[in-house]
Amino acid sequence: FHGTYPKSLPERMQGLPRSGKLVVITGCDYNGIGARTARAAAKNGFFVLCTCLSTGGRDFLLSSFRESDNAEVKRAASRVHTFVGDLTDTQVVGNLIDRVKELVSGEEKASESKGESTPRLMLHALVNNAGILIPGSTEYMALSTYRKQFGINFFSTVDLTTRLIPTLKEQGEGRIVNLASVVGIVGIVAMGAYSASKHAIEGYSDVLRCELRPYGIKVSIIEPGSMLTDLGQKGGDLYLEAYRAASEDNKRGLGEDWAKKMAVNWVQEFVENGERI
Repeated sequence: FHGTYPKSLPERMQGLPRSGKLVVITGCDYNGIGARTARAAAKNGFFVLCTCLSTGGRDFLLSSFRESDNAEVKRAASRVHTFVGDLTDTQVVGNLIDRVKELVSGEEKASESKGESTPRLMLHALVNNAGILIPGSTEYMALSTYRKQFGINFFSTVDLTTRLIPTLKEQGEGRIVNLASVVGIVGIVAMGAYSASKHAIEGYSDVLRCELRPYGIKVSIIEPGSMLTDLGQKGGDLYLEAYRAASEDNKRGLGEDWAKKMAVNWVQEFVENGERI
């Protein structure tokens, strides 16, 4: 399967069989797609392991369960586990794999939110959502900026997925959901590095789907449009960061004032055109 889904990921969580099933979701800091998906999954009966980049993002996520006005979301807090770390670090990914294995083997004793014991779980799904968006012009963008963009958007996805495939194969079922983007199909001006990283996700997922089908493992792609999340709203700072990392030759004739103006314009356009989630 290739293409956008008719329903959002949280909507598709509803009605799925979920007793004793674990969903691993990356990029759950604060209130973006990852956090929303985590709440939907837990509310609908799944156990969730949410990865966050920062302790602040993790604390915000957990408080969104405890302080929710929705009684079902509050009760779902007992099924939430978290992991904090930078997934571009291979050692951190190794630690995350150990955490998943603890939950799948039944060695994990309690959830963080309620202190209740967790049964032995089956790894139902991996949702590779973590990512960043570094805007800027390809005419000056440095190779180091591309490496940073691909580090979390593509290479961390490949690393985590590859390490969890043996578990999914042993089970004989499961699914992998990779967050791509509409710009993974058609590139957009000032989003060259991001678009390239999402094109990579598209190609990787298409091949992975064919190769894992014989093992009963499904691979899906989500292709969101412009969404009003922290991913894009931090774009102004990252726009300037990318500009400042460029060589003097490539940015000759542009200037810091030009870059600041372009960064402000980019954020304004993002806010005006982005869809609220």
